[in-house]
Amino acid sequence: MNRQEYMAELAKYLRKLPADDYQDALNYFEEGFDAVGPEGEAERIRELGEPRDAAWDILSKLLKEDLDAHEQSNEQSNEQTINHNMAGEANYSTKNLKKNKKLKWILIALLCIMAAPVGIPVVIMFFSILLVAVILFFTFFLLLLSLGVALFAVTGKLFWYGLLSIGSATVPEILLIVGLGLCGLGLAILLVNLLFKFCRWSVYRLKRFCINFMSKVRRKIL
Repeated sequence: MNRQEYMAELAKYLRKLPADDYQDALNYFEEGFDAVGPEGEAERIRELGEPRDAAWDILSKLLKEDLDAHEQSNEQSNEQTINHNMAGEANYSTKNLKKNKKLKWILIALLCIMAAPVGIPVVIMFFSILLVAVILFFTFFLLLLSLGVALFAVTGKLFWYGLLSIGSATVPEILLIVGLGLCGLGLAILLVNLLFKFCRWSVYRLKRFCINFMSKVRRKIL
């Protein structure tokens, strides 16, 4: 296999990347070949291994860099979003940027799995574990959502009952109903807050799981 054949095979595994990442990845390998010259191309190919292995390496690196960048910029993004909301500007573009980053991570993760030098059983196992994790996530998500809706409904009924009983109930009874309603409202708000935090934590853990899984498979194979 010569340089042209190697790069053509490599491009097949990388062609689904975003345009900028795709070109950067190809430039990286082209520069490596240029550095050794025509006489060193064969040795360079041996160092890189099969095109599938080289694609795995670069995709895994991109995925890890994306996760590290997400961790570092998470707090900065929150601060920028708050500032934009206060100024009344750029909130829509900030949300779109976050959405695009998530879609990019999903794409890179899928390409990593497709390029991984593993057998079909290992890939099936990965998706099985991922499916179980997604099912558990939605189960817990629906549980918290149901509790939140139930608390909001109970709170609304308590306030309505309190309004209807203003003329007939005693002051302690009215205060008790209002107090229970406020407690229910507070718990509902707390559950909604926990729901958002749980979603963010789940996305983070899913990224970590993908990276750790692929790293373990890689160490066992090579």
